[in-house]
Amino acid sequence: MKLRFCVICGTNKDLQHHIIPKSQGGDDHQHNFLTLCFEHHNFIHNIRRTRSKENFVSCIKAGQINGVGGRPKLDISKEKEVVKLYLEGHSYRAIKRMTGVALSTIRRIITDNNLPSRL
Repeated sequence: MKLRFCVICGTNKDLQHHIIPKSQGGDDHQHNFLTLCFEHHNFIHNIRRTRSKENFVSCIKAGQINGVGGRPKLDISKEKEVVKLYLEGHSYRAIKRMTGVALSTIRRIITDNNLPSRL
């Protein structure tokens, strides 16, 4: 969103920045703006340059090979609680409120346990 101040420091001088540059097909729509001053605009671009895509991909692959990375497994007691609440007739959203488990995880648990759908 295009703002009247830098989102990092709050200054209203020399504001700029397209998320997708116009040279790469970006437009002037408000959702394509991250409003930054000149100094922080350069700061963001310098971060991008130091993080090579190849290094990022190789780090992810190394993490997958070594079994690190990703979200931690849900505790089995929490999974059993989700199943119990579902069998008691609670909705996914109610289960989410009571357990803090994400809706997509609840859906996966229900599917993995071959529980009957209530559609």
